[in-house]
Amino acid sequence: MSEEDAFTQSKDTFYLIFIIPAIFVIIILTLFLFSGIATKDFDVRELEHPFLMQRLLYSPTCLALHEGERVQPGTLDLSKFTPERIAKCISIRENEIGMKATLRFRGETREIFLNPLFEPRNFLCDLGNAFCSSNSYYVLVADGNQYFGGYLDLTVIQLKPR
Repeated sequence: MSEEDAFTQSKDTFYLIFIIPAIFVIIILTLFLFSGIATKDFDVRELEHPFLMQRLLYSPTCLALHEGERVQPGTLDLSKFTPERIAKCISIRENEIGMKATLRFRGETREIFLNPLFEPRNFLCDLGNAFCSSNSYYVLVADGNQYFGGYLDLTVIQLKPR
């Protein structure tokens, strides 16, 4: 056996022992990595909350002031601030979501609970058993022909699926 044949045989043995198993390990690890990403579930329930809140503020069927053809987003019609109106506006049919709307203006505070079962469940947010969103918006409150500055605090609690 010549030196060249011995070198070729040792090179082939090196490939057989180290390189080929390393390639298989890399392929298997890559498959595990991408299969984990491909089968990942994405929960988009947290994305619903901002849409619900924005709908309350900007839709004429909800709380926004509607004069003729013109809608004034961010200006709340005080006569529309009722539990029935909010329930009809966002049409929540399930018992897994609750909302608290607090309107503060002129030293007054008015609260509305949509699905009052969620009122005492704020602790679920701290435990991580629910998706929780809370935002405060500066709004103009229209009471007849008078306008007042105020804040609308919205809290949405939605149970996580089991």
